[in-house]
Amino acid sequence: MSDYDRTIDATFGIIIDQFKKAGHNAECIILGAIGCVSNKNIPIESYLRQFLIESDIEAEIDDVLSELIKVSLIKMDDEGNSISIHLAIQSVIRRNLRPDDWMSSFFEEIAILVMERLFPKPVNGTFDPSTLSIGTALIPHIYEIYTISMTRQRGRTIELASVLFDAASLAEYICSFEIARNLYSGSIQIYTENYGTRNHGTIAAAINCLGIIAKLQGSYGKAKEYYSEALTIKEKVYGFSPKATIAETINDLAEVAVFEGDYKKGISLYSKSLSISETVYGTRYHPSIANTLNKLADIAKLQGNYEEAKNLYSKSLIIYEKMYGTRQHFNIAITINRLGEIAEHQGLYKKAKRLYSESLSISEKLYNTQSSEKRGLLSNSEESKSVVLYSKLSRIDEDFNIAVTINNLAKNLYCESRRILEGLYGKRPHPAIALTINNLGDICERTGDYEGAKILYIESLAISKVLYGTRPHPSIANTITNLGDIAERQGDYNEAKLLYTESLAISEKVYGSHQHPNIATIIKNLGDVAEVQGDYNRAQKMYMESLAIYEKVYGKRWHPGIAIIHNKLGEISERRSDYVSASKLYRESLAISEKVYNTRVHPDVATTINNLGEIALHQGNYSLGDVAFTQGDYNEAERVFVQCLDIKQNIFGTRLHVSVATTINDLGDIAFSRGDYKEAKKNYAEVLEIFDIIFGTKEHAEVAITMDKLGDIMMREGNYDQAETMLNNSLRIKEKVYGTRGHVSVAVTIRLLGELANRNADFNTAITMVSESISIFHSVYGTLYHVNLAISKNILGDVARKDERYAVALKHYSEALSIYEAVYDTRKHPNTGVTINNLAIVARHLCNFDEAIKLHLEALAIFENVFENKHHPDIANLLYSLGATFEASGDLESAKLKYGESLEIFATSFDTQHPSYVEVYVALGNLDTKLGRKSFLSKFGFAKKKREK
Repeated sequence: MSDYDRTIDATFGIIIDQFKKAGHNAECIILGAIGCVSNKNIPIESYLRQFLIESDIEAEIDDVLSELIKVSLIKMDDEGNSISIHLAIQSVIRRNLRPDDWMSSFFEEIAILVMERLFPKPVNGTFDPSTLSIGTALIPHIYEIYTISMTRQRGRTIELASVLFDAASLAEYICSFEIARNLYSGSIQIYTENYGTRNHGTIAAAINCLGIIAKLQGSYGKAKEYYSEALTIKEKVYGFSPKATIAETINDLAEVAVFEGDYKKGISLYSKSLSISETVYGTRYHPSIANTLNKLADIAKLQGNYEEAKNLYSKSLIIYEKMYGTRQHFNIAITINRLGEIAEHQGLYKKAKRLYSESLSISEKLYNTQSSEKRGLLSNSEESKSVVLYSKLSRIDEDFNIAVTINNLAKNLYCESRRILEGLYGKRPHPAIALTINNLGDICERTGDYEGAKILYIESLAISKVLYGTRPHPSIANTITNLGDIAERQGDYNEAKLLYTESLAISEKVYGSHQHPNIATIIKNLGDVAEVQGDYNRAQKMYMESLAIYEKVYGKRWHPGIAIIHNKLGEISERRSDYVSASKLYRESLAISEKVYNTRVHPDVATTINNLGEIALHQGNYSLGDVAFTQGDYNEAERVFVQCLDIKQNIFGTRLHVSVATTINDLGDIAFSRGDYKEAKKNYAEVLEIFDIIFGTKEHAEVAITMDKLGDIMMREGNYDQAETMLNNSLRIKEKVYGTRGHVSVAVTIRLLGELANRNADFNTAITMVSESISIFHSVYGTLYHVNLAISKNILGDVARKDERYAVALKHYSEALSIYEAVYDTRKHPNTGVTINNLAIVARHLCNFDEAIKLHLEALAIFENVFENKHHPDIANLLYSLGATFEASGDLESAKLKYGESLEIFATSFDTQHPSYVEVYVALGNLDTKLGRKSFLSKFGFAKKKREK
């Protein structure tokens, strides 16, 4: 003991002795009360006053405290609701007021009795919000009583264990997990000492609670250990006779199994719990049974078994209605909501909307009858889904104005929830607050406010990190994934990759296994980033890994997630021009979707048909059911997209939907490819009208992308001023939406402006703009090898060739070719063929005709290998270039032959007003003039009339 401690001990020891000798019993009792608890924030009303009453001392607490303050033993806190005492003085009190075991035990017993009577009790696992402040203030004092008892060989009574259990329950409720865990552990230790065995129902309940704490902290392996121990004890205590408490613990084990992705085990455990509950209650009409049916339905939904899920939710709904005698109950609202989710998954949007609306109506009526404190808790609980319903309704409502109103209502409700929760919990971090902020971020993300969403996700993440520390936790992983989504949407792919990788590392620790659907989703996200960055090998690897996990988890191929991965793998094959593999993967995806949804009238089905339509724009002859896709023939591709459009209009009941606009956009692309610019402009203009109504603003990325297409058409039509205005407007919108010029989509528009400058013979501007696009692509992709870079290099080559700088053109075309070969891992790709043809044109201008013809023929061989339909427009373009080379070399007969073959192909794809058709027609006419005869044109004119007939 230091000199300072000796001085305090002597000084205040004398004062305390004087109180004792003077018979100041009330002061001594209060000092004893203070000696039993923590030295800070000791409640006056809820503890000290009650301590006097339980000690049978008649005195006014204010007078007693006044006397103690006079001699500096205690200090009144600023608010006047509690007192504090210096730790050294408290130590003196403990030594001086406990001269024997009797006095020591007396104060401890009174302290425990007071805590037992004052501490709030949970009802069905929930505390009355009005009691939270009292209970929270008492928790550190109960913990101090327990700590003192552990230093002595007395005081560890069943009453203390009971108080510890109640305090642990509240600590768990307010998310003070470490305190809760310590209090539950203390309760278990004291119960075990008193009962002489660990095999007791109360101890099993406390161990079960430790499992809940472990689960909340993300330690699912530990949670399973606690639940298993609790179940073992319960089965020893109660035997194997059916008991509700056994069913509850089995349910807890099932929840962990489902969380770990072991759906088979989850179903087995929930089914066992259901059987026990039916025996215990002697009827199916009990909330526990309905709840377990809902859990089984949740698993069926996760597995993509939507019909099974619908049947189970319907059974649960019947039980709830029979029990409550009314539909006005939160459990009924939740179950109707889940039936709405099933309808939405099945593409039955009108039915989903009706179910969501009914659930919303029930929830809001019940929600509005609650106190403000209760509303704050309900907004993020399983008891009320009104806010979530708002968001879901806004997603499926075809009326944009209604959807906006619903989203705003959801945002307002979340803001109200946050305000109330922060009022309840103060500055303490709490999962409900983190969840509310995360949900606000979701709404911002959905409405395109990516910066707002990012700020909210970061705030939510900060709270979760305070709550869970360095421990891996699913809430932290999910929020980091959300931040990755925002980075990806904003075009910051390197940041997205870092965030997804961080989330993946946390998730692998959380689930203790790689075989989990959440992990598969994150790996799929990493594949998406790799695909955008042009790293197709890595993207394919990620998608395959994700697919293997999905197939392992779901134990079958019939799942929406598996269909999505097949689509993604199809995209990779399509980008590599492996159209046979792409078509096969898309058809597998389509088969899975039709099996899962039991209909073709579903967005996922329409999306896959859309992808097959895009294949039809490229190459091949494939069959899907009774539909033949003769690709390279735009009529057949158009037929696919029209079919897709019909499906979507049937689903959504309107053309005013983003997904419908996407297919109209595809029809515009077909018209564009045909050279039917009038029809393409008509389609793109309708897309803009739909976006304008849906988004309520022109300041949207999708609007700008469509403006790019319109600007491209204007450029090709020679309307350069209109094109420049359109593209500059697009550029302005993109810079505002993305908040930066360094975005891939912005770079595409800049490149188009560079191409426009090239057509205007403004070569310096063209070089500046295209070079800037290359700089952006380099920065975003973090690689020298990406398709967009090759496209820009080709345009720089075009600029140099047009400016007759052939050596520079040769350099750019060669660089483009190297990039394509690296990206596609093959020379046999249409883009490679186009670039080789460009090199041939340069060779022609340099009068190296043998080299030019050799390159033309190599490009032609690539096209004929890739395009099974030999009447593809790209083949026609190449034949025209080959003819021009023959003409330049003096081989007019060969030139005439190639021009004729080119014109024949163009005639099958385009009308006679198409620029490509006209260009070849004129070239052939000029050549015949050189040869002094027009026989071929006459012959071709006859063939054309025959074809039209």
